[in-house]
Amino acid sequence: MGIKTKEELRDVNAAHVTAFRNFMLEEKKTPATINTRLSALSSLFNELVSKQIISYNPVTGVKRPKEEYDKVKSIALSKEHAKHMMDRPDTNTLKGVRDKAILSILFYTGCRIGEVCKLKVKDNFQEKGHFVLDFSIKGGRRNRVPITPMLQEAIDNYLNLMSHTEDRDSAMFLPLKKGKADTLIRHLDQTAVLNIWNAYEVVEQSTPHSARTTFISTAYEHGVLSTDIQRTVGHRDSRTTDKYDHSAKSYSASATYKVWY
Repeated sequence: MGIKTKEELRDVNAAHVTAFRNFMLEEKKTPATINTRLSALSSLFNELVSKQIISYNPVTGVKRPKEEYDKVKSIALSKEHAKHMMDRPDTNTLKGVRDKAILSILFYTGCRIGEVCKLKVKDNFQEKGHFVLDFSIKGGRRNRVPITPMLQEAIDNYLNLMSHTEDRDSAMFLPLKKGKADTLIRHLDQTAVLNIWNAYEVVEQSTPHSARTTFISTAYEHGVLSTDIQRTVGHRDSRTTDKYDHSAKSYSASATYKVWY
């Protein structure tokens, strides 16, 4: 609407908000994305109402897309598929060693794809006898996650082949050009990690987020407490973590496994 001042917000009505929602639907944004943006917009107008800048909240009453809060959209892989995928990169090449380290981090920490991209050399260290990855996560927070010696070995194998490790503030994972680090680009982006995933994919329709789903589902299967899983993967809300448990149980508890003829 070309709004530049708070006074112009008085011109916004429900029709404008509805048009904004419909635009996002046409852009094929997910229900979660649309509802998050409408919630942010509603919070803005609630604040303006409380300050008596406007008389009502135009977002109120605008119908929002339904979300499936109890289902996880990304598929989980079996432990066999996850191991096979991590073993696929050719570790006789720098690219293979790098890709194995990235896939191992995704599967063994359950981190988000963007969190891998943000890792710096200094974010891998030892603390209190544990190897640690210090992730930068949503909301500007930090999340220190202890990692297994197996994962640390995969990271060390990659870093030992790189020449940028003395710069502790450098991105951990760099793009490669003709088998060598491309120093003109500061770090891998999410598209690059997605391409890495697709290059070694063993289950159709899986995505990098499937590694996160696999990690959380496997942790539940091994009896790890929900609060410990939530802390490890950096969820703010325990309900977000719990829905992974519900998805896993929906299969294992199915009546189809109980009926025999």
